[in-house]
Amino acid sequence: MPPSREAVRKGAPVVDATERPVEEERILGRLIAAETIAGGSNVELIAEIACLLEEANAEIWVGSGTRPGTQVLHAVLGPGDAPGGLLLAAHGDVVDVAGQDWSSDPFAMRRAGGRLYGRGTVDMKGFLAVAIAAARRVGPEALRAPLHLAVSHDEELGCAGIEPLLAHLEGGGIAAPLAGAVVGEPTRMTVVDRHKGKAALGLHLAGRAAHSSTPAAGVNAVRAAARVIVALDELQEEIAGEDRDPAFSVPHATIGIGPIAGGVALNVVPDSCDLEVEARVIPGQSVEAVVDRIVAAAEAAAGEAELSVRRIAAYPPLEASADGEWARRVATLSGCEPGGAVDFGTEAGLYKERLGCDVVVFGPGDMRRAHAADESLAADELAAGRQALDRLIAALLSADALGG
Repeated sequence: MPPSREAVRKGAPVVDATERPVEEERILGRLIAAETIAGGSNVELIAEIACLLEEANAEIWVGSGTRPGTQVLHAVLGPGDAPGGLLLAAHGDVVDVAGQDWSSDPFAMRRAGGRLYGRGTVDMKGFLAVAIAAARRVGPEALRAPLHLAVSHDEELGCAGIEPLLAHLEGGGIAAPLAGAVVGEPTRMTVVDRHKGKAALGLHLAGRAAHSSTPAAGVNAVRAAARVIVALDELQEEIAGEDRDPAFSVPHATIGIGPIAGGVALNVVPDSCDLEVEARVIPGQSVEAVVDRIVAAAEAAAGEAELSVRRIAAYPPLEASADGEWARRVATLSGCEPGGAVDFGTEAGLYKERLGCDVVVFGPGDMRRAHAADESLAADELAAGRQALDRLIAALLSADALGG
């Protein structure tokens, strides 16, 4: 059963932080066993989550994702039409393990030395397991406001799989104003209310092929790409001296250059070259404005080569609410520390933009362990996540504990 209202008011712990979270570990093992590499299928995972939440008497909606073989999920416990509800949001996809040297099967969770090993333990199936287990402990009939759980796909591909879920939620899936939302990325259980936004672009430079002995007869697309890269480095220096926010470890917008490929042989003037570019902006900056400057700089540097630009992905920064009240309330009720800003991006800005509610990011684990070989989450980190969510969900027992 969920903890009492008195425990919530006093901020008392509702579980022993040293208690081994057996249910969470069991669920996490099942989630990791579903291989949901970004760009692949997640149907097995969604079916697993739906089964676990149906056993908790949740109302389940499963919709098609943005690609064949993908789905999104929304579950509701408690009175769906009551104001002041809480949304817990997660993505179910993980990054690939190709080329990584794992000590054991990355899709068979292993417990050793007080740590849980497996792809997604940190990013972010650990939070998802904690959220599902917490939902299974609560009695829906006791809730005074609804508990919502939302699961997207392809977050690791620039938040590419969230649109069907957002359309459902804003189209009636959430029937009353929320108190706020929590996106459960790994923040070492600190409550974060700001992160950067991002746009990823594919740049294609089309030149003209010729024999390399007469290079003037052609247009070298690789040389054009080199000029574009230099121009973007200069633009990076320019924007680094503009808007700044010392809360971030890199306190300004950045322009990154990624994969590049062009040409077919050394004795042929390359007639094409492709490169990928990303822009990351701080809250208060426009992603689109920085993208426009990137495109303008690239066009000016391309010379005779023809430039075309493809949008790969984009998501907005997460901006703190004007009064910061939601972050403070979540920190107080959950027993976690307020953590300010993180440089990585999440779906939180999209939830805030589309649903019009305040959003924070917090969850178990350290992002520095994510995406790597032998990704792992400490069992006591999972227990801390259990404690924090139990306390936060307990506030839904009171009509005004979360606000709304």
